Amino acid sequence: TQNDFATITWWNVGKVAALCGKLDQIVEENGKTVLDNTLVMFGGAMHGSDHACKELPLVLLGSGGGTFGTDQHVALDNRWIRDLHHTVMTNMYGMSGPDVDSFGADRPLVPRSAITEILAT
Repeated sequence: TQNDFATITWWNVGKVAALCGKLDQIVEENGKTVLDNTLVMFGGAMHGSDHACKELPLVLLGSGGGTFGTDQHVALDNRWIRDLHHTVMTNMYGMSGPDVDSFGADRPLVPRSAITEILAT
């Protein structure tokens, strides 16, 4: 039921919030917190009452060491989730090569591209 789904979601969100709160209390040698140096990707597997892989709610917590912008809301229309993973792999981890370039669903008419709206300026 909707109430069961809401209860499960509430519990999951509380656990992620508690984790991020703890990560934000640990200061590392560079003066930033562990949360500042981390990227936590938290999202739902559903939007509304279906499992369609579109318009999925997703939040990025932390800045990945300053790679990603914070305190923002970005609405992305018609973007593939593989572009988000590609953006993290190439911009945060500096990964490259054929494995990264072929990651995710192959859409010949829609090449992979970075989601620049989430990158720090």
